[in-house]
Amino acid sequence: MTGGRTNRVWAAGDVICKSYDPDGATPLFANDAGAEAAILRHLSPNGLAPGLLAEVKAGQAGDARPAILYRKAAGRPLARPNAALIKALSRVHALNPPAWLPPAPQGPRALSDQCAPMLAELPADLAADLRSRRPDLPAPSGLAPSKPALLHGDPVAANAIEGADGQVTLVDWQCPASGDPVLDLATALSPAMQITYGRAPLEKTERQALIAVYPEPGVRQRLGAWSALLHWRMAVYCAWRGVRPGGDPARARQAMTAELAAAGL
Repeated sequence: MTGGRTNRVWAAGDVICKSYDPDGATPLFANDAGAEAAILRHLSPNGLAPGLLAEVKAGQAGDARPAILYRKAAGRPLARPNAALIKALSRVHALNPPAWLPPAPQGPRALSDQCAPMLAELPADLAADLRSRRPDLPAPSGLAPSKPALLHGDPVAANAIEGADGQVTLVDWQCPASGDPVLDLATALSPAMQITYGRAPLEKTERQALIAVYPEPGVRQRLGAWSALLHWRMAVYCAWRGVRPGGDPARARQAMTAELAAAGL
């Protein structure tokens, strides 16, 4: 199977078994088995997520790892973000988020502050270089969302299964949140995420065309206004991943460089 970068994933016919790494969470991406099980129950009736078959809590089956079983989504994972993925995200974002979802960082200051712990773990010269490149925080404006949206949290192309009808089902819901749709779009279109999965980043014209597909103008405007900050945040994350045990420093450096270039930094 494709995917399974953090957790163990097996397929048996039309059933997927996913076993969670208890140490798989990162500063930007949670790894919550209970949240994924709950969100599959919540969303599967409308086709935006696969149907949950069973949830196995940690220790319940003699294994320290929690796990879920869910119905395999029909279709193939996307190789690159496309309009069907952006339309699926807009449908997710139109739903009211369940009250139990954790809040995502809200606004430029919170997004910048999220990087501080990661920068603190980097070599001093790399951390200093990235701090010097942080763009100015966008000024407060009337672009803030009127209410939080339901977020997937990790809507990369590999987590989007496109069916024969062209509709997308989203998988790997281990980090859902309540917050600004800008965060999902930034991740979906991220150069680093394409590089992580061995793909070329989107060209600027491709990215702009996909942003134009998103129906909410306020979200599109915020994404444009916060673009440099969001790319810088992802660059910091890539640098952090590169120095972690088991990281791939060369690929992390490539991904970090691509994000900084996209930000014009």
